[in-house]
Amino acid sequence: MQQYFLDQKINCEQKIEFNQEQQHHIAHVLRMKQDTVVRIVDEENHVFLASIHYENQLPYAMVQQQLMDTDKNVEIILVASLIKKEKWEYVLQKAAELGATMIVPFISSRTIVKTSNEKEERKLARWNKIVLEACEQSHQAHRTKVVKPITIKDLPNYLVDVNLVAYEKENVSKHFVQYLKKDTSTLILIGPEGGFEEKEIDQFMKMGIQPCSLGKRILRAETAGLYALSVLDAYNEVKE
Repeated sequence: MQQYFLDQKINCEQKIEFNQEQQHHIAHVLRMKQDTVVRIVDEENHVFLASIHYENQLPYAMVQQQLMDTDKNVEIILVASLIKKEKWEYVLQKAAELGATMIVPFISSRTIVKTSNEKEERKLARWNKIVLEACEQSHQAHRTKVVKPITIKDLPNYLVDVNLVAYEKENVSKHFVQYLKKDTSTLILIGPEGGFEEKEIDQFMKMGIQPCSLGKRILRAETAGLYALSVLDAYNEVKE
């Protein structure tokens, strides 16, 4: 079932107008028929079922019923060092599917990929479109947000209840999962190819960010964050 996000509050039995991009997707990409049922998420992250109808060949929706909210209201923040475009966009897509509520591109001392002010806004728009489509595909009730790239001085602005940095030199006994708390806002910081420098780890620790291991394997930069999000999602899904 297709899902769409709308920037408005929704009520049952309401007529819903889609934006031009959504209209094109419904009518010309998916070629939805009259009475096709879709999921719609409003600005307050409430989920509804609605049926597609056409007027002057343009689609609109009639809201049928509200579904029970299943997403827990906790922040899951992935702070990931920028990597090459194809791998980075893959991380964005999968991180959104795995429940990250925010993705923060990070520029560390070993980050190879650089950004320029001229291209930053265009890249940011593309990144947010990637995660929005991933949230729709995976039926998330929230919209993952990608913010502008930051450096270490900006990091304190994003700290939450549990703050962890994956560090390949950390003792395996201090595994990531041991620091997790049920339904608690969590930030996981992932380094670039080559990892973080020790002085960066020291700076993170002074901020209250705890170094942890992701296990005995050395994971690629694009794998580490997704592994951590998978573990966190499974941890929160399992009933005590």
